Amino acid sequence: MPEGRDVFIQACTYMPKNVLHLLEKNGYTLDNLTYFIGHQANMRIMANIAKQLNLPDEKFLHNIEELGNTGSVSSALVYAQNDKNFKKDDLIAITVFGGGYSTGACLIKH
Repeated sequence: MPEGRDVFIQACTYMPKNVLHLLEKNGYTLDNLTYFIGHQANMRIMANIAKQLNLPDEKFLHNIEELGNTGSVSSALVYAQNDKNFKKDDLIAITVFGGGYSTGACLIKH
């Protein structure tokens, strides 16, 4: 079973790395990003990623304070809860980190 500290380090490494890779591969920068949605494991991870990417708080969408860690559906729930607020051409990054140290990310142009 993985140690909590190791999971924290891996999540804080790969979630922002995946988003930066996708942005670059698609001709975008962090300046183009409207919102960031990360896996809702805990706020310490989200705060660490926010600091790393130097994006303002209003770009980081989360619901962990309300719902806790909802597992693999956490990022999709945040997206669904905020869908009505997204505007045409908003660029939204979603990144996840899960069991077995699996990671993934996507960009959505609304």
